[in-house]
Amino acid sequence: MSDLLGVGDEVMCIDANKSEGWSSLIFPEWVQKDNKYIVRELLNNDDIVVGVLLNELENPNVFQKLLGRHQESAFATWRFSKLRSNYEINEAQESERIEETEVLTLDPEQKSQYKQKLNALKDKYSAV
Repeated sequence: MSDLLGVGDEVMCIDANKSEGWSSLIFPEWVQKDNKYIVRELLNNDDIVVGVLLNELENPNVFQKLLGRHQESAFATWRFSKLRSNYEINEAQESERIEETEVLTLDPEQKSQYKQKLNALKDKYSAV
């Protein structure tokens, strides 16, 4: 798994400290350490620094002096650790859907075996 963040990736906040100059007007919604989030968008910011927008948090569009334009205030990439890629999330969800569909058409012993496999997959991905 690549450490580079991508849209749809699941990340965990590893640094929620507020930098000097932080303002609740610019960031009324702030990350919480150890909380999980899904990357909504990555902002290139004119190749100055990559900014991360999250599905769970939305901040107002404000004038970004460094960029000379209005845009949503974004979080620095170093605030996050990647847990699962969008691909891994989709694969796990698809596997779960297939497993649940197959379980419905099996005899009781086969259902039990598939449920055990499904639980093992859930444990594997939730432990990441």
